[in-house]
Amino acid sequence: MKKIIALILAFSMCFSVVYVSAAEHQETKIQELMGMLDIMVGSTDGNFYPDALVTRAEFTKVAIMASSFRNAVPETSTTSPFGDVPYTLWSAPYVALAVDNGIISGYPDSTFRPENPVLLEEAVTICLKLLGYTSSDYGKVWPSGPISLARSLDLISDVDKSTGENLQRRDVMLLIYNTLNAKVKGSQNELISSLNYTYLEDTTLIATNEQDLSISKNKILTSDGIFKLDENFDLSLVGKKGDAFVKNGDTLVSFIPNEQTFKAHAVYSVLNQDIIVYNGGITEILDVDDNLICYNGQKTGTISSVLSSLKTGDTLKIAYDKSGSADYAILSADELKGPYTVYSSSWMSANNISPDATVVKGGKIVSADNIEVYDIVYYSKDLNLVWGYDNKITGTYQSASPNQENPVSVNISGNTYSLEGVSAFNKLSSNGNLKLGDTITVLLGRNGEIADVLESNQTVYQYGYLIETGSKTFTTASGNSESSNYAKIVTANGTELELKTKQNYESLKNRVVSASISNGLSNLSQVSQSKTNKVSGTFNSDKLSISTFKLADNVKILDVLFFGNPSIAPSYTTVFPQRLDGAELSASDILYVTYNNQGEIDKIFLNDVTGDAHKYGIATKVETSRNDMNLQGSYTLDIDGSTVNYSKSAILNLSSGDAVKVSYSGNQISSVSKLSKLSKRITKVANGIAYASTGETYALGDNVKIYKKQGASSIYNLVDIQDVDFSTGSFTYYYNNTLSKGGRIRVIIWS
Repeated sequence: MKKIIALILAFSMCFSVVYVSAAEHQETKIQELMGMLDIMVGSTDGNFYPDALVTRAEFTKVAIMASSFRNAVPETSTTSPFGDVPYTLWSAPYVALAVDNGIISGYPDSTFRPENPVLLEEAVTICLKLLGYTSSDYGKVWPSGPISLARSLDLISDVDKSTGENLQRRDVMLLIYNTLNAKVKGSQNELISSLNYTYLEDTTLIATNEQDLSISKNKILTSDGIFKLDENFDLSLVGKKGDAFVKNGDTLVSFIPNEQTFKAHAVYSVLNQDIIVYNGGITEILDVDDNLICYNGQKTGTISSVLSSLKTGDTLKIAYDKSGSADYAILSADELKGPYTVYSSSWMSANNISPDATVVKGGKIVSADNIEVYDIVYYSKDLNLVWGYDNKITGTYQSASPNQENPVSVNISGNTYSLEGVSAFNKLSSNGNLKLGDTITVLLGRNGEIADVLESNQTVYQYGYLIETGSKTFTTASGNSESSNYAKIVTANGTELELKTKQNYESLKNRVVSASISNGLSNLSQVSQSKTNKVSGTFNSDKLSISTFKLADNVKILDVLFFGNPSIAPSYTTVFPQRLDGAELSASDILYVTYNNQGEIDKIFLNDVTGDAHKYGIATKVETSRNDMNLQGSYTLDIDGSTVNYSKSAILNLSSGDAVKVSYSGNQISSVSKLSKLSKRITKVANGIAYASTGETYALGDNVKIYKKQGASSIYNLVDIQDVDFSTGSFTYYYNNTLSKGGRIRVIIWS
């Protein structure tokens, strides 16, 4: 036999390889094929009895049913082919037909001995004759001649019998299967073609309509083309390689899988030509050759050819041969079900998702409780894996492209988003309730496309730092223009949202607000800090906590300037948890926090804790004057290598050569203050860390400014840290805030 699976068949579920016995599974498939071809069928009690011995009469019937003579068998026989095979015997028609076509012969005493168990060499000789071979092909030395030829043709591969041994039903099944798949002498056609079937060796079952919607229902895509599917076809075989049997040239009726193992990988991203996959709770690089064959729908290419089309949540199934080498890959981009919008805690059952599915949100494995109302989820049944997303964008619905009757993409507050899914299409089209000019909240899915939109009666709350207010003109659905108040807030993840508001909220500018969006308009209110005032302590990025307060895995942090001062243009920066590690945060440092379903802090608004939203430099010239009661200071600063002038009706505690922190309001400087000088002696600077002689370490700011002083002059040149030799010269270090409060060394003067 050409493809007996003797060891294992494996298929990956939820990131790991799950092994099952393959020999029994494979023999079952061959048994099904034999029954479908009406060559060997089970007993009337439904059992196959693979260990039962096969008589010579029984094997003769099997051989006839596996040949082109099968349709010539008479219902009854009127002749007795042998003395011990009278015409009344059930096997007489088959034995007579076999004798007439030179397939069998009797013993020298003119008997056939129909009830004797068939021997290996007897069965092999009959099979060779079915293929058109005679004694002239295998010689007169019997039984070694036929056995040798049969072995060269792979007829007795995996048939565990020797010369002189009786055959059991299992042996006969495998011998006939191999014979059907062997080529007829002098032909390129397999014997099975005489039964109006086509044998396809090493074909891969790529996909059905379940995996690829471009394939018609009741059809299957294979590496040898698209075929109709027999109604009883085993769809669990999709993805495997093996021997396929096609009836009438167009219908796949049976498939015998090779010895293979499979591992399914959930695609996370593509980085520098590497495929990052999500396995067992961690991300890793997929270790396969770039030239590995990859089936992508109806296209056949290589792994490298599908890189540009890979998306988060796609499934790459890698098939490995019996030696453990990668054989091919199948990209199952459409196996991911969704997007589904979460409306309640019963979201798993509502979307037919297994309750024991692994849930991934924010790149980490979480419990199902971490999925919240209005999250977007996708489900891979194959991997039993859920991908969750909580990216919400609120803004003004400005336009639809190509039109609102048939929107493919829409513009929300100046940003364009493609649509994903029927729900988003229905709500944003002219048939929906949402109108151009409305403030709406869209829910983004795995590819940053709009998966759904909240209806006007679904109130959603957005928390953000109010950075802009005013009025502007909006285009309505009818094409008319109307003026409305608007506000722009920045969320904790740094996303700016423009909202159409009921009134002007200038008094709340530079404050954390809650925006409730309903019926196309937003109502803003300053948030209560009662919960926030209780949060304080040491920030631990490893444990994701502030003292005893637990942070969510995907916590978002925004650090803002000018809190509570509506007359100054705001400034802000997003912050990663690692940036705050070890910082001692007081209640006044934290403007507001929000909590997720698990009571974890998932959003934090800080009051100028890190200093990262400021700019830093050096004062190169300071001039002051006192005239009666008037004070005037003129300051020339070097900020990021550019000269900036600043004047103020006050004299700052500032001298030439001092390091400074600068805040801007728009394009104008709003404040200048002197940085603190580090008193510790620094002995080494390496990898962004300054090491003090007393053992302390101090982190350098991401964009630390290093100025080299030219001799005794007041000329300072900004230099790159890569060009600094910290072992030569004298260095003075300046920081913006107490280091335990999240400050960093911002300026270094090299003299």
